[in-house]
Amino acid sequence: FTAPTARYRAEVVLVALGLLVFVTVYLGLVAGCVYLAWSIWQMPIHGRGSVYLLVAGTAVLAAIVVFLVKGLFRTQRRDPSQHVEVTRENEPVLFAFLDRLVADTGAPYPGKVFLSWDVNAAVFYDTSFLSLFFPVRKNLLLGLGLVNHLNLSELKAVLAHELGHFSQRSMKLGSYVYVSNQILDDVIWGRDSFDDLLEGLKRSDPRLAIVGWLIAAVVWVLRKALELIFRLVNVLHRSLMRQMEFAADRVAISVAGSRAMARGLYMAELADACFAQTLQDLTHAGDHGLYTTDLFHHQARALDEVRRLARKPSWGVVPADDARLFEADAKTKPSMWATHPPSSEREDACRTQPVACPVDERSA
Repeated sequence: FTAPTARYRAEVVLVALGLLVFVTVYLGLVAGCVYLAWSIWQMPIHGRGSVYLLVAGTAVLAAIVVFLVKGLFRTQRRDPSQHVEVTRENEPVLFAFLDRLVADTGAPYPGKVFLSWDVNAAVFYDTSFLSLFFPVRKNLLLGLGLVNHLNLSELKAVLAHELGHFSQRSMKLGSYVYVSNQILDDVIWGRDSFDDLLEGLKRSDPRLAIVGWLIAAVVWVLRKALELIFRLVNVLHRSLMRQMEFAADRVAISVAGSRAMARGLYMAELADACFAQTLQDLTHAGDHGLYTTDLFHHQARALDEVRRLARKPSWGVVPADDARLFEADAKTKPSMWATHPPSSEREDACRTQPVACPVDERSA
């Protein structure tokens, strides 16, 4: 039931091929520049003109190599200032719940568990060039703004969904895509001391300016070529990520039931709307010198106002029968850059794979 589908496997292959194209072009450009620089130094030198061409050619090729490889040494880290790490010692009930879920799903245990104040549930890990070769433990992030609106069955479904991502080996491809993006983003759109040096070179002595303009022309062509590869890899990866969401949903369905997964999505949208209303209300209150020590108390109380503004008086009331929770419309169609399928499509997938499970209505 939770095995990868044929489409999932096909999209993994496509992403791997896209990455292969990137690696081939990227390493080919670096190796080609190094080889040309070596070849130049093998040429016979006759007079000052030859020396100038040799030095200028080497400078151009060296600058291009620096331009290409500078993105390798950047590390992408999530800002921890909005996260609170919790441990088995200070949150034993949560970790006992996770123990049971990990056993039920067969997923690897999170490296660390963090809480945040917003409406969120996610898997995250730091990426760097070294993470391509050494395993990186994935961390679990759970937003209290989401927990505040879920019952225990819905929380089980949400956490099982995230644990489903922990067990997806295709997430390793995500590491490669993130590092590729890190390199390409720096190469294509990054502007730093390298570009400042290049601009200064273009405005210097005419003999040096020629070198600067030559480097700038090559850099412009490389940026455009690599941008095409960037878009190819990301379109393929985002399509795969949608399949990964469906696969993680099936893990959640297998342990929490079809209805709990759909209800979790439904309540997450309501939680997000209540959270946005709460932040707006508390901002206005702050303008009048009124503050709170309990954000989540106000989030729960925002429900009536959210229902009134949305003209949905029964929003958040799950019907007892098997009625749909989401209706498909033109606004829910995913774009080519969307990483998550629309909730209506995910509910459709839940309904085509019915798994019954008792509902625990206790507050998460």
